[in-house]
Order: sequence, then C-alpha cells, then structure tokens
Amino acid sequence: MDYKMIDETECISINMSSEHFDISAETLKRNMKAMGISIIKYQNVTYMSKVEFEEADRLDKSMIGLKDVIAECISENEDITVDFTSRESHAKYSELHSFFTGLNYFGIKVRHRLISKPYNPIVVYINMDDKEQFKSKIVLKLKLYNKTKDEKLRILLEDDFFSSNHKTKTALIKLAKNSPSDMGNGINELANFLRLTCKKELSLFNDDEITTYMEFAADNITKNANILFSNLIFNISQTESCSFSIINQFDGHVGAIKRDNSAYDDAVYLKLAYMVFNEGYWKEKDMLIKAADSKPLATTWLYHAMHYACAWRSADIVNNIPHITLSVEPKEIIRMVKEHDYSEASWIPYVNELVVRVGFESKKPRKSKRHQNSPNLKMYIPEGLRSTIGMLLALCEAHSILEGKGSPICRHPNNVKYAVELFGIDYTSIFAGRLISNRKANKAYMERIMESGDKNNNNGYLLASYARSHKGGLGSLPEVTSKYLKAKMDGYSVDDITRILFERGVCSFVPYLLCSALYNNEFEKKHIDKQTETIKELGMIPHEIELLLQTDEKVELKAKQTISEIIMYINDENATEIVGNALKEIADGRCVGKNEDVYCIRKAFGEECNMPNREHCIGCGSEMYLKTFLSDLHNEIKVDRIKFENAKTKAGRIKWKAILENKLYPAAYEVLTSMKYIYKQDITEYQKLFLGED
Repeated sequence: MDYKMIDETECISINMSSEHFDISAETLKRNMKAMGISIIKYQNVTYMSKVEFEEADRLDKSMIGLKDVIAECISENEDITVDFTSRESHAKYSELHSFFTGLNYFGIKVRHRLISKPYNPIVVYINMDDKEQFKSKIVLKLKLYNKTKDEKLRILLEDDFFSSNHKTKTALIKLAKNSPSDMGNGINELANFLRLTCKKELSLFNDDEITTYMEFAADNITKNANILFSNLIFNISQTESCSFSIINQFDGHVGAIKRDNSAYDDAVYLKLAYMVFNEGYWKEKDMLIKAADSKPLATTWLYHAMHYACAWRSADIVNNIPHITLSVEPKEIIRMVKEHDYSEASWIPYVNELVVRVGFESKKPRKSKRHQNSPNLKMYIPEGLRSTIGMLLALCEAHSILEGKGSPICRHPNNVKYAVELFGIDYTSIFAGRLISNRKANKAYMERIMESGDKNNNNGYLLASYARSHKGGLGSLPEVTSKYLKAKMDGYSVDDITRILFERGVCSFVPYLLCSALYNNEFEKKHIDKQTETIKELGMIPHEIELLLQTDEKVELKAKQTISEIIMYINDENATEIVGNALKEIADGRCVGKNEDVYCIRKAFGEECNMPNREHCIGCGSEMYLKTFLSDLHNEIKVDRIKFENAKTKAGRIKWKAILENKLYPAAYEVLTSMKYIYKQDITEYQKLFLGED
C-alpha cells in the first residue's frame, strides 16, 4: 500500500482505501463520519490514518454480522419460525437489536463495520471467536418469538436444567395443566426463572436453602409467578421425599414473610399516585409550600414520584438520578414552586434532560453492576406525569445547590415522619403507619406497566394520569380503579383511547380522526362542557381538532388521504369493529414501523407495507410519529439540509429540496402542531430547532 506521512501520521488516501474495500469513496467517507473516524485533508486530497485502515481491514476478515449469526440460528433450529433477516422483518430485527442492546449484548463486544454499504447503526458485528457464545445467548429468544404460551413452555422445558431434574419438570408440567389459563405467562416466567437460577431438584433444598431461594424469587419475579412457585413447592412436598421441613413451617413463612413483598394492589398504588400527582391534593395539604421550604420533604416527594417512572431500587433512585441544569437561579425555582407561579411547560425541559442523561450515561443497577451482562437502568415517564416530575427535579436540584457539599438530588426518606408531614395523615392509613416499600411499589409498577405477557398493557399509561386528573378525592378512587384499571381495551371509551394515545406520545392526527369515524362524529360534536374529566385535562375539544387540521394544507391532506384509503377497504357492516381494532393496535403499541419510534397505520389495520424496499418510514404516508422520534427527525432534517446547501448540481438541489419540503418538513410540522394543540406545549423553541424559523 502507498502510505503518506502527514503531520507525523502514516496515512492512505480515501480513494485507494475505497478501491481496496470495493466501496465508493463517498460511502467510505460517510461511514467514517458516522463512526467518528477522522478524515484527514491534505493538499485537496482526503486521507485516513494507516491505523484505522489496517483495523478496518482486520475486522473485515475477522468479524461476522449479527444478521448472519441469526441466520445460522434459524437454519439450525426448527422452532425459530420468523426470518428476522429478511427485508420484510426489518421492524422485528430492530426490536431484537433493542433487546440485545438493553442486555449489553451479553457482555460480548460489538462493532460497526466501516466498509458497510451503507452504514446502519443497528447493523452490528461481532468477532468470529464470539459467535458460538453469542448464538447460545440468543437462540432461546429467537425460538420463543411469536409463540403461544403453550409453545413457549414446551421450548423452555427442553432446557438442560429440566432434562437433568425430572421431578421438578414433572411437577411444573402438572402445575401448568391445573392452573387457570390466565396464569400462562406466570408459568412461563417461573419456568424461565428455574432454568436460569436453580441448580438441583427442588426436593433436595433444605429449610435454609428453600427460604433463601423463595426470598430471591420474591425480589426477581412477579406476583403471579411467586404464587405459582409457592404452589409448585407445596405440590412437590406432597409427592416427593423432601429435605426441607414440614409444610406448616413453609406455609407460615410464605404467608407472613412478615415483610410482605407482593405488589401493592391497585387501590393502594392509585391512592399514592393521587397524593403525588394531583394538584387538588397538593393545595389541600400545602405540599408546594412545604417542599419549597424543606429539602427533606422535597426529596421525599421526588422519591415517591419515581416509583411511577421506573422500577429502580432505593439505592439507585438515591445515587443514580443525575443532576440537571437549571435555567434560572435556585432561589427563583423555589419561589416559583412556593408561589405556584409557573406553567407546566416550564418544567418539561428538566424531565427531558433527565431521560436523555439516563439513556446516555448507561448506568447499571448498584446491586448487580458487578455482573458483566447486567442490563442498564431504564426509565419511562408517561406524558401526563412529566411536568410534575420535572418540577420536583428542578426543586430538588435547587435545594441541592443551595445546600452545597455535592449532595445528591434525591434522598431516601428513612423516616415515615417526612412522608406524613408532606402528604398528611392519609399516608399512614394507606401504608399502615410505615414508609412506602420500594420493593412492593416496584412490583406494582412492573406488574401494571412493564409485564409484557399482558394481552394489553395500557393500564400503566392510565393509572397515574387518571389519579392526576381525578376530582373526587381519595374516597372515590376505588370506583376509578374498578372502572379503568382493567388490562382490556374492549370496554374503553373514546376518552380512554385518547388518554392512552396521549400518554404514549402519539404525535399524529390519524388516530384522532379515527376516533371521530369510530364514534360517528360524536367525538367532534361534543362541547367542552359535555366532555369527561379526562378530555378536559387533555384539552382535546373538537374546535381545536379542526384548528389543528387547518394549520397546514399538506398535513391535512395527508391525514385525510390516509383515512380515505383505509375506508375504501372497509365495508359498512364491520367498519366499527375494524376501526376499533386498529385503534387498539395503536394504543397497545403493536404497530411499530421500520423506525423504532414510528407507528404504521397500515400495520394497525393488518395491511402489509406498501413500500417494502424502503429502509425507513419517514414520508411514506402511512406513518404516525411518536414524540420520542423528535431527535431522529431533527437529525435527518439537519443532514439533508446540509446536503441541499452543498449540492453541486441543479438536479441535486432539486432532489434534496423536494425531500425536505415534501417529506421531512411536513413530518416535523405534524409532530409540532400535534404537540401544540394536543399536548398544549409552547413549540417556539422546537420550531427554531427543526425548521430554522424565528
């Protein structure tokens, strides 16, 4: 190779490198920029360092792509029935990639390939030496994908643990047959727990071992799985000679685990949400004044609120919530809170910063960070709770700055007196005079929001937000519980669906127009005085929907064309059912497109992608953007704007101008106008960011 010394660095020209790798020079430069590799310019010629060139060459010969590893698994296992490597399954592959990323790729180092055509951030490669280890980690996930509960159990029972421990396997199969059908997810969770953590027949555990193991299970599996685990141990004790003691001792332990670790029930969890998020309750108890005057009370409030945004252990809430940057002086923040002199929008930047920092810092749970494959801490904050959590973050940060000494932004209350002083005597009646249990609250959060086995997982989006808008006081909350907190969409009204779409952050007009179609325009005809409390809170009144659709001709035309195309395929007899089912698919988040934060209306109606050769959804006409897609959309506009400005030919400028004006700007406009009229947010700064407007 012809290397050149530039500023004491051996380099090779981009043209020569691209010829060696059999890709175009432009593709190589684009990939280098995407991967943060320096492009060296010298005398109007572009170069890359010899070190980077040789590393890329070495990796080209020693790496294998994730898709190729998955393809090998598919060819070797009949139980894998989905081809994740096909173009049609791009969304499924993206879902897998997100899953593996969350598990830190099981500790195996992954790389992006410099000479990919083209570079794609979700197409990753591993060393050939790690291939078999990686396959062993992913094959079960691939086998279980899109399987029924019974099929999943059959596959789990093929694990080596069950092959070696027949008594436990037999007892589990019998338990599965005799358990109600709605416990199927719990059975599979228990089977997975046993195969991963159990080292011998359950009948061989002694008293201490079975006690410790049950406590471990209480910390790591859901309430239903724990109930089934208790039943499994009881059944084994009745049919096998066991090393653990008589059943009465065991029953006594299970019944009292005097510190009961089961999840809080709906009523308790909802009542606490009412205290934490309902402004009427704050006013009644002077909570804003109390928290402004006292850091311990402010951090107590934030500590409780975090149990509706994540399932972190206490130590992680205290130590891993990052500090945020205040836009005004700390004393001004305290004054704003104390005097209730603020708009909800003023707190949103703080909660946005929190979510970004948690994502970028990729911290591990303190209890398990010593394990190489431990997943990162994650957080999801529903839209209806963002302003409250943002306010508490800003207030606690202000107190922390004024206190000095590098104090954390949040603290564990340690003593119930702080909670009672803040929330009032009602707190003691809810928790029987004790402080909230982090473990029980986390299980409530997981079971109501994160448990993927539920047919629909919308009650998590509804629970705390209904508490926030509830007007009847603590005493009338049980009826809210029975009415709304059922994990089924069948009985939901248009208001409930609207609330779910809001909490998910769906920034698209299409589902709101579908609400109109589903309810024969009754939704649009309602007057503000006749709206339910839910819609009043959202501000989703018909006049604003009309105004929303009048703001931009292209956006209006796109939304109405989309609806018209859909209605063409619906006959009058089953229109209501079909539209209703589509809304459920959207509300359940089951119609993800080729981009992770974009939903597909065609998919919601059970239709195939009409542009299967495209690698993304932007501007296709059937896409529905989530608020979380704002960052990707902004980056795409920024890149294409630069391409337009730097285009050297008239044809190039026409091409990039058309993409910006016909695809990207309308997409951004739909997101921004949805935010303005549905989310009631000031979008001035977003307009400057996205569209360069004053």
